[in-house]
Amino acid sequence: MEPWLDGFVLIKSIDDQLDGDALKLEREVQLWLAGTGHVPLVYDNEIALILPGYTPRPGIMIEEYIQGEELYKIKASCELYFTIGSAVRKCHDVPISSMPEALKKQLSNDYLSEVGTYDPIPIMKSFFEEAMDLGRIGSSQQQRIEALRSAAYIELMNVRPLFLENALPVLIHADLSLANMLVEHKTGALKIIDWIDARLDTPSCDVAQFLWLSNATDELKEAFLRGYGPTWITPSALHAHFLLIVLYEIGRSVVFRAELGEVLVEEKWLSLAEQLVGSRPRE
Repeated sequence: MEPWLDGFVLIKSIDDQLDGDALKLEREVQLWLAGTGHVPLVYDNEIALILPGYTPRPGIMIEEYIQGEELYKIKASCELYFTIGSAVRKCHDVPISSMPEALKKQLSNDYLSEVGTYDPIPIMKSFFEEAMDLGRIGSSQQQRIEALRSAAYIELMNVRPLFLENALPVLIHADLSLANMLVEHKTGALKIIDWIDARLDTPSCDVAQFLWLSNATDELKEAFLRGYGPTWITPSALHAHFLLIVLYEIGRSVVFRAELGEVLVEEKWLSLAEQLVGSRPRE
């Protein structure tokens, strides 16, 4: 951090070989979302106009430092979750038609661009066929995973028309959690930080990921959705995303268990997926 007037700024190198391109993209995203009031401001060279004598350095990103409380440190409440829902919706509502074409191309989701909307079935199949590589899974779990694949397919097919009809792309954060949100001390405004993974995708990805990662109670989920406002994202749509999140984790948990001589997935994720496919909510 470096001092600036009555606050601080963050200095980030966009010439860094490891994540410079990602920071450049984050800069463009935050500039585009600046009007929402829910992202850190980006100053860059403009700060020289505000702070006489400051000499901008090439290859850096100058970002407002948010002095505030991280949301995971704040006691969860319906009021807080309503505010979060409202802030997320405001970001989602910025029309991508106003986005510069170069930025749109960088943020594009290749699959979504091809079909024009979100389809959970190919995503589910990729988890089973690529991430899990069913031929490698040990015999002690194969039958359960085959049954899970069949049940997940039926469940996702039931909700698929909802996605195909409504899930048009918006700019999503793609790492939406309490750790990436702060309440600014000075203004009380809610700020969403770390847009480094942003992409164009269905808004339900952000909504489901946040509610899943925050481990929200039903009451808090309802408060978030009230703040988010009228939406096609039904309980069944959220449930489908929760199932896809767990299937993704199953794929990541595939390991060779030397003591058993088998390649297996982590039991907690497999059991959770089995619970989810048997508990689709009623609308």
